[in-house]
This record gives sequence, C-alpha cells and structure tokens, in this order.
Amino acid sequence: MADRNPFGSRRRVRLPGSESPTVAAGRYSEFVGLLVLQGPARIDGRVRGEILSDETVWIGTEAQVEATLTAANVVVAGQVLGDIRASGRIALESTAHVTGELTAQRLVLVEGSHLDGSCHAGDRVRGDA
Repeated sequence: MADRNPFGSRRRVRLPGSESPTVAAGRYSEFVGLLVLQGPARIDGRVRGEILSDETVWIGTEAQVEATLTAANVVVAGQVLGDIRASGRIALESTAHVTGELTAQRLVLVEGSHLDGSCHAGDRVRGDA
C-alpha cells in the first residue's frame, strides 16, 4: 500500500490502524451529539459533542470539532476545541489548531501546529485515557 498522507500536509505521522479509515463526518456534514466509532475513522466536517473510538481517529484539515475526543490514537490536522485523550498517541499535524488538554501515552507536535492548552504524556497517564 502506498504511504499516503490523508490530510495533504507536508509531514506525516503514521499510526497503527492507518488503513482506509471510514469517513464518519464528510466535509460538508454536521453532527451534534455522541459519536461512537468502531474501527479507524476520519472526520472532515463539523462535530459538536463527544467522540468515542476504539481505534485511530483522523481530524482532517477542513474539520471543525467542538468535542471531547477519546480514542486509541488521534491525528489532528484541523481545528479542535475540547480535550483529547488517547491510550496510545496524539499527533498534531502542521495545520492543526487545538484548544484543550491533551492526554496520551505519546505526543507528537509537528512544527507549525498550534496548541493552546496543556499536555500530559507518559506511563503515568496510561490507565487514564
């Protein structure tokens, strides 16, 4: 399989479960409420509320998310207003704008990404996410 970047940013972060994510909220869609996802998923539209996933969630460059997000791994290339918790890794691409608290085993912030909030990473947060 070709090594593609689903967001079009210059630098990529590869995560487990990166094969063909399901589009949970398309570019022109809007969702309000509790969004429960199974399997890898991508969000390109607007979501407000809470997002729960058992695998990797991608937030696309056009996405606008106002939600608490909990997943195995999270890659953000768009805008997120809310806390993000991952049992594995949170990665902010160069186009990411996040306001909130990040909690994960591992954090990756690519040059150019914006974070207005706090970060918690490492073994001590493993059981919390």
